[in-house]
Amino acid sequence: MSFGINLLEHSKSQSIHDNTTKCICLLLITILGISILLTAGIFSPVPTFAKEKVILKALLVEPKDRWEKGLIPMAVQNLTAKHPELDIQVNYTVVPYNDAREQMLKALGNHSNLDLISVDQIWLCEFADKGYLTDLGNYSKTEESS
Repeated sequence: MSFGINLLEHSKSQSIHDNTTKCICLLLITILGISILLTAGIFSPVPTFAKEKVILKALLVEPKDRWEKGLIPMAVQNLTAKHPELDIQVNYTVVPYNDAREQMLKALGNHSNLDLISVDQIWLCEFADKGYLTDLGNYSKTEESS
């Protein structure tokens, strides 16, 4: 009789061991599956929200390299760092110096949708007299302190 009891206990022990192995295998497969989904970007535990798109329009005086390779990318990088919730883009047109003043006066006179212009210092009085310039001093002080 003791032989029968030992065999029964061995059978129960083997069954528990098999169930434990199955559970561990199932757990590992689940973890592997979730890892693959996360890596592939199919499943994301944190909801992603679309950034608000902001497109700034600019009319700039040549040389184009100054804007394209330096100032515009640096400005976008700084703005994006301060406002990561925004997708900031700058659409700009670079015009030859000899045509710039006239094109800017015409665009501003027509109330064109421009966010930024590059004004030569010798044109400042004319643009200011026409009310085309805005003092950004208060805005820059706020940005510096934040």
